[in-house]
Amino acid sequence: MYVIIWILFLFTMGELMLSPVGNSLATKVAPEAFPSRMMAVWMMAVAMGTALAGSLASFYNPEDAGAENTFFISLGVVSIALGIVLLVLSRWVVKKFATFR
Repeated sequence: MYVIIWILFLFTMGELMLSPVGNSLATKVAPEAFPSRMMAVWMMAVAMGTALAGSLASFYNPEDAGAENTFFISLGVVSIALGIVLLVLSRWVVKKFATFR
């Protein structure tokens, strides 16, 4: 029981530390006329991540013996695919953000 409480505590601390950084970056990189739109894009990205997590959770069925394999394989494939996309786009992103340092 204590393990679950500690995991939830760590997730909450991570969220509390990441959210202000994302909000600050969204307003910093936004054009002067559109800071609220960039904030909305940041919030939509968080919402899409939550929706993706819910979609992946639908693969899990505790009554099926192979459900855990399907769930964790799909989670791993999506994570690796997104990591490859970020790796491909990393040079472009670094060039775009070079003026904000």
